Amino acid sequence: MLAEVPEGGDYPDSVAGAVMLTHNRLRAETPGAAVLAELCAWLAPEGLGEALFAGAVIGPNWQDARAAFGPEVVALLEDPDARRVAFKGLRRWSVISDCGGMHRLTQAVLRGQGGQAMAKSAAAVLAAQFPTEASVVLNWSACRRLLPHVTALWAEAGPLWQGNWGKPGWAAMDYLLNQAGIFLSKQSDWPGAIALKRGSLDLTEAMFGESDWGLTVALGNLALHLAEVGDLAEAQDKIDRAVALDLAHRTGAERVLLAGSYMQQASIAIRRFEAGGEAAQGAEALAEAALGKARALLEELFGDTSAEMSNWWNQRGYFRRAQGRKGAEIFANRRALDLARALPGFDRAEFLGRATNFGGTALELGRAEEAQAALREAYQLAVEIYVEVPDHPHLQKAALWLTRCLFTLARKGQQTEAEARAICARHGLDPEERRAGAARFPLDPVAVTEAEG
Repeated sequence: MLAEVPEGGDYPDSVAGAVMLTHNRLRAETPGAAVLAELCAWLAPEGLGEALFAGAVIGPNWQDARAAFGPEVVALLEDPDARRVAFKGLRRWSVISDCGGMHRLTQAVLRGQGGQAMAKSAAAVLAAQFPTEASVVLNWSACRRLLPHVTALWAEAGPLWQGNWGKPGWAAMDYLLNQAGIFLSKQSDWPGAIALKRGSLDLTEAMFGESDWGLTVALGNLALHLAEVGDLAEAQDKIDRAVALDLAHRTGAERVLLAGSYMQQASIAIRRFEAGGEAAQGAEALAEAALGKARALLEELFGDTSAEMSNWWNQRGYFRRAQGRKGAEIFANRRALDLARALPGFDRAEFLGRATNFGGTALELGRAEEAQAALREAYQLAVEIYVEVPDHPHLQKAALWLTRCLFTLARKGQQTEAEARAICARHGLDPEERRAGAARFPLDPVAVTEAEG
């Protein structure tokens, strides 16, 4: 197969004819191969092997996904021998290379054969195996393998869905966009996550309308991602709409969704407050009010020692930090960490954040010994969680804070500098820069008088 399309006006037409000639032969000789070729045409041009389709059949969502296929396709996908024969035919006719590649022009020609039905079937193949918990580190390798197929499918099918195909429900694609967006957000790829979350929002709104809770969740998630890249005005518009919809439609236990929207509204308002200038107008009061409303709902629904309240205290600490209220900040961060530690099964990545936030605040307030325990715990946890992603921002942040603390303790006469330098070497940090930065932290506790319940 050619890697690049040569120049020449008649080349695409001649290749299209050759592609269709081969495809018609496949239909006649190995119908299953022709079906798989039409499915592969909607996916990424690499990574198209039998394992991709075998993974769908054994995937966690196969029983739901198989309804998207006709019985002949289901029989083909579920029969290992039939799949093997089909891929042998694809390789024999050079539709797919031995390493699982398909020429982009071949894909473009074949997409016109199966049309909407094959695009939806391709989405079902991916949805059958895309992890339901894309935020869990153990699932990241699978997410990373499937992500190029998700983005390729949406790049081709998204414009058609918006236009000629109308706006029917497309649950499999919505699922893929949402889960892939979650995965990218965990990698701090905010532009990539935003692009997928916008698509998910469009599909969700078309399928369910304004009364469905899925729409407010999609609005809130997109709003948080927009805030990460500084699009604060649009982020505020999106989360305000989510709050309004939840106020109108959530009752009883569903008010937990309203509490979540209030938390997101507070987070975005805090970002606006931090940004200063025109963006900050009214933001401080909005953050305070949204946090107050969220707290009332969360305590009513879950109690004051719940994981939800640990999250609330963590958010409160972030707000007090932005306000420069250090006493209230360390009080809130300690409360968030204590609640998380007391809860069995608390999410490890969330706990890492709690420990880092408390340890960092303690160090800034001259409590290096107290900070050390929390920051060591955070660092060790980050090493375990992000073992496959050694340059992950959360691991880098944990290493930065721990080395700051260790260099500070060295200033107090403790034998911690060698360890700090070893961690710097492990993560590519400049030890002299870290040591110089640690000089700004006080060696004795700073008196604070403000706290809050």
